[in-house]
Amino acid sequence: MGYSLVVAPEFEDDLDAIVDYHVNQLHAPKAAKTLLDELDMAIELVQQIPTINAVSQKPLLRELGYREQQVRKYVFLYRFDSETVFVMRMFHLTQDFECRIEE
Repeated sequence: MGYSLVVAPEFEDDLDAIVDYHVNQLHAPKAAKTLLDELDMAIELVQQIPTINAVSQKPLLRELGYREQQVRKYVFLYRFDSETVFVMRMFHLTQDFECRIEE
């Protein structure tokens, strides 16, 4: 049985901006749909097996217990407790996302 799932509003905002960029700036709605499909699969995976990724090697993220799951050229950050997976943020791999995390 999988963990319950909580998606942070910040993750939803990040994802909305990413999809908007693909659709309106890149004019690539198919790429946006592919990303969303792969993201759904990745979230289902970490919801079933949250330990599939090690705790982040980045100091602040490690301190917060965050793990990183890559999806295409993006990464989402999550943590979990005994019952719930919390999906927190999503960034492009080229971003220095550690400096954008609030404790």
